[in-house]
Amino acid sequence: MLPEEVLDKLESDAIKWVEVQFPDINGNLKAKHVNFSKITTRSFTEGIEAKEMSGVFSPDTYSEIPPSHWDNIKLALRGETYSKLPWSPTGARMIARIKKDNERYLKDFTYPLERVMEAFENATDAQINVRQKIEFYFVDGASIDVREGSQNINLPTKESTQNPSSLKSASPVSFAADPNDTYSSLRQQVVDVMESNFNYPSSDHGHSKANGSQQYINLDEMDALKGADAFASLKMVSRYVGMVSMALPTFMALPFAESSPNDYAIRFGALRKGLDIFSDEEDEFGLSQEGYYFIGGILDHLPAISIFTNPTINSYKRLWVLQKYISAGLRDNHNAIYINKSRDFSIELLFPDPLANPYLALAAIIAAGLDGIKKKKSGHVYKESPSLASKKKPKEMPYSFIDAFTALESDSEFLSDIFTEDIIYAYTRLHLKEYKEANYRPTAYEYERYFHL
Repeated sequence: MLPEEVLDKLESDAIKWVEVQFPDINGNLKAKHVNFSKITTRSFTEGIEAKEMSGVFSPDTYSEIPPSHWDNIKLALRGETYSKLPWSPTGARMIARIKKDNERYLKDFTYPLERVMEAFENATDAQINVRQKIEFYFVDGASIDVREGSQNINLPTKESTQNPSSLKSASPVSFAADPNDTYSSLRQQVVDVMESNFNYPSSDHGHSKANGSQQYINLDEMDALKGADAFASLKMVSRYVGMVSMALPTFMALPFAESSPNDYAIRFGALRKGLDIFSDEEDEFGLSQEGYYFIGGILDHLPAISIFTNPTINSYKRLWVLQKYISAGLRDNHNAIYINKSRDFSIELLFPDPLANPYLALAAIIAAGLDGIKKKKSGHVYKESPSLASKKKPKEMPYSFIDAFTALESDSEFLSDIFTEDIIYAYTRLHLKEYKEANYRPTAYEYERYFHL
């Protein structure tokens, strides 16, 4: 949407306030509220001043910014992200790029994804697109007390095995229908808002495989940047819809030890003149040579990119539950990459989780795949389960954040033209701090296991 069209839309929609949004280091959308009268065509090119936003640009979000920089930081609106907010009669939102001194700010977390999309198109003459499946849980509240000597976590849900609905059996609830699908109305509201207000269509949604209150939403095909916007918006919408109904979503990779982890599955296609260059119907697995190269690059750099696709301590607890090999193959939970010849966008990544910042995760994945295409790193596809491979088994994915961090330190050259040093430093510093803080604190399990020894 051109700036002039957005300005006309603001007037016709009777908008008074615009939420100027941008993702933080975790991929969650932050916002500055701007009066519509302050929006001009220059707001899309030069940007809107970001003064009085030091609380948003905190050290954990964008690293330290010298006070002298505040006057030079601006938010440049992306007109294609204009959406009227359903929960605000006079409100709208637009996602912005961050600029400093009239140049792109090097700690703008959307920047790597835009750079790699451009690099991919220049190298292949194709646009990289994604389809996404996101899993999360709804709970009816959260009481979390982690003070020393009083650790207590209570996440009540109507579908808990400890508090089952009278209409729900103890059997698995995949494909549950109303009224057994307790949170279906909330999920329906989320996808309706995503499609009607934000133009992010969903192909389907439902109750996921867990006995608890796990949900899934499939987002339709869109380019990678719009896909990252859609994921970030999905978190925002689900939190707002849940709040109105006294429910909370959680995207933790492994929120419950005895129930199913949350997955973030991403399917990739690269369109040139409407055709997927990763696809070849004549091939045994339905892959073109470019498809094999794309897979080969991801597998080659997978330990390093896992720091972006699986960014937290909780992420690696999920990978202990769902053991993953650095392999591609037919449907098997042990493969990091799943190949399905019977559908379009047949390359599906199964290892990411919803704690990922989608802007950084997609950028790292595409950068690795592009490196495979440029260097012709053809990936092997397993017919059998890699865990049962009779000969040399593939390596396993990292099982701790430190392993992923170490892998990135020794394998980051493929990211050098995509990620700025500022972003990698701020990102790794934050998550290393989390890792250290988590590891010196005893958990409830440790008290249960060792207190009386």
